[in-house]
Amino acid sequence: MSKPMKVILFDSWTKGHIHIIRLLDALKEQNIEIHIVHIGSWGDEVGRPEKEIIAGINVHDISAYRNLEAVLHVEKPDLVLFLSLDPLLHRAFNRYCIANKVPTVNLYHGVHSVLESLSAEKKNIHDYWMWAISRMKRTIKYIFPTYIISLIKTKADLKDWLTFFSEIGNKIIGVGVSKASNDAVTNYICVFNDYDIKHARKKYSAPLNKIVAVGYPDILKFNGLEESIFKFIEQDSTSEQYAVYIGTGVRGTKMMLTDSKEYYQHLVQTNNLIKKMNKKLVCKLHYSRLNEIKDYAQQDGSDIIFCGDDEFIDTLKKSCGSIIEPSTAGLVPILMGKPVFLAQYGKLSGLLYGPALSSYPKSSSLSSWNDFSLIGEATFNNLLQNETEEWIKSISGPLPASDMPNRVVEVINRAINAR
Repeated sequence: MSKPMKVILFDSWTKGHIHIIRLLDALKEQNIEIHIVHIGSWGDEVGRPEKEIIAGINVHDISAYRNLEAVLHVEKPDLVLFLSLDPLLHRAFNRYCIANKVPTVNLYHGVHSVLESLSAEKKNIHDYWMWAISRMKRTIKYIFPTYIISLIKTKADLKDWLTFFSEIGNKIIGVGVSKASNDAVTNYICVFNDYDIKHARKKYSAPLNKIVAVGYPDILKFNGLEESIFKFIEQDSTSEQYAVYIGTGVRGTKMMLTDSKEYYQHLVQTNNLIKKMNKKLVCKLHYSRLNEIKDYAQQDGSDIIFCGDDEFIDTLKKSCGSIIEPSTAGLVPILMGKPVFLAQYGKLSGLLYGPALSSYPKSSSLSSWNDFSLIGEATFNNLLQNETEEWIKSISGPLPASDMPNRVVEVINRAINAR
């Protein structure tokens, strides 16, 4: 057998491996090895080993190399895979890839069009600054120097320098990246569905033939989801016993609820209203919040129910609908054809949602606590049936979802062969 090709996933921490596990069999079939190189010891995972094996994948921390550029010289990858090109350190590494003519692929790790933007709301700028200050040491010690060195070594032009200084200003005022810089551009972009083709086209100015919809992998992640797509479009769910709350991380809620105690109180108030409707609240929370919220609930003796991946679909089947924050997981009840309610009440008042959620025909806005009566009202409408079915097709991406890994590997091969 010929020598295997080598792909590196470059990421900020080791947790990105969860997005790669599903690709392993398809990569192996094409004689491709994948390794992970991460910068965890520079901030997100201080104390990680220099080298380790996670889920059968060789994982190296940046501390195993002389510097960022040395990763390419030591590993000699045939291709570099990214899960995000927003962080400056990712873009610094991408600059070295471009300079060394190493092919690159940006694999979206979620549906980006569920978000309106990642900019902080002006009314929450104080919380954003506190979050940014907590990361200042890392920024000064690693991020700025490493990125500046990459600009110098790759002979950046004046436009690149001006873009960098402009971004510093935007970060100070909490403005997220909406138009990608030149060093965030990759050879190919893999997205999940048609909505994110539009997102990638707008953000990266990439030609359409370089953006490939590969399918929505959460269909495989949640047991029973694939068989449940479209199944509840015609169902009147109002009599079901559960209401499911699907949460996201701090940035997904645009810094509106950064304090875990406040977030817990938000869920307690939600639970109290749901109980008045003789229903039970089940929470499917983002992993970054889950443990702290569960601790508060246990200390408080709360009757809020928490749901994991294994029970998620069965719980949704028995639900009257889902209250959702801007999250890729919020697409799951939508794929099933269940009603969803956009959480825009209380501390989340004014929270904006991307078109992948807000345009769903069976979605309603909970813009105040008084709007909770919508959850108890019938949402089935014969006129919405065809519209909802077509909408779900556009959000699911190519089917079957089980072919998603093969579609990604096909793009990887295409990028390598085009060198």
